[in-house]
Amino acid sequence: MVHNKSGHLQISEGLALAHVLNTFMVDFLNEDVACLGDFDIKILEETNDEKKLTYLFELEQKNPQIYRAYSRFPNYFCMQSSPQIQLINEQRLSLFQNSSSQLHEFYPLESLLHFLFSPVLLIDNSQRITIIDKLLSIFESSNNKLYFLENNYYISNIQFFVNDVLIYIDIPCSHCVLIIKNKTTFEKLFRFLGNNYVRKTFHDESIYLLQHSRQLLEHNFNAAFNQLFDDSPPHLKQLLSKSRK
Repeated sequence: MVHNKSGHLQISEGLALAHVLNTFMVDFLNEDVACLGDFDIKILEETNDEKKLTYLFELEQKNPQIYRAYSRFPNYFCMQSSPQIQLINEQRLSLFQNSSSQLHEFYPLESLLHFLFSPVLLIDNSQRITIIDKLLSIFESSNNKLYFLENNYYISNIQFFVNDVLIYIDIPCSHCVLIIKNKTTFEKLFRFLGNNYVRKTFHDESIYLLQHSRQLLEHNFNAAFNQLFDDSPPHLKQLLSKSRK
């Protein structure tokens, strides 16, 4: 890196120095600035659920390693709203059940409790069990990982497709999707996800929690939360205690 007396190159100085050295001014730029030349960003507008799912399925087939963080449980690929969406979701489900994928999904613990016990959620217990079974078929015995996070972690609806170095973000309260392709941005956000989420949660405990939730839905629903709390290991009891407050 070349500095002048003030510690920074002016644009005119950088252009002159590049000319003298027979090189390019970008060679003198900070890496975070230089990478902006490769910054590819686009917005997919007017994307209904079918368009989103079709686009996601294309990405999933090309990217065996995927990291997803959702604010609400379950993610929408478990929901069914039309025959076409159901068909796409069945194909996606089969992809993760039968391939060597490495899918990592993150949810706030509070979102699971809302899914299990909220009286305003317009699905019955049998539908809840069906959704849990689909998720267990993906995460129970494979390379895929599931994480329920402490409630003080806010999660946006963001997905990382490792092979394509691509970030997919659902824009809240809109029909738009933001797509970012930039190595430096990807690495920084991806590093944040790993450092702040993965090390604070445990896949095995999350699977245990989901399995136990399924059993509770089949039996005494009114006493479900207390039984879940009593039967949980210490770490999950701590998380559930925070959810009670």
